[in-house]
Amino acid sequence: MRRPGLRNQLGKLQRFSLTQRLVALLLPILVAALAPGLMGWAGPEVLAAQAVVLLALSAFLLWRFQSVVARPLVDSERLMAEIAGCDLARPQHPPRRQWPGRAAARAHAAHPPQPARRGG
Repeated sequence: MRRPGLRNQLGKLQRFSLTQRLVALLLPILVAALAPGLMGWAGPEVLAAQAVVLLALSAFLLWRFQSVVARPLVDSERLMAEIAGCDLARPQHPPRRQWPGRAAARAHAAHPPQPARRGG
């Protein structure tokens, strides 16, 4: 169920595609690269500050890519290799950030299972 009005804004952000999220992450890097030149700022101190900002934003982008894209792919590859090799000794768990698992956990927390009632 989607909530109307302002309460839906967070939901809209969560429904962004990976491409839209990547653009949102790259946009600050583009602004940091172009803004000083467009504003007429020049000099070695501006260049040094721009380099520091670009390095910080790039490091954040790489960390975010690693945690959202690369790590789940490695986890999936490991899981597929274990299944293909018939290595089923360990229980297979879905990735940590998989949304069906989170939704099921939320539903379980909201409506915990009740003990069975007998007629009578």
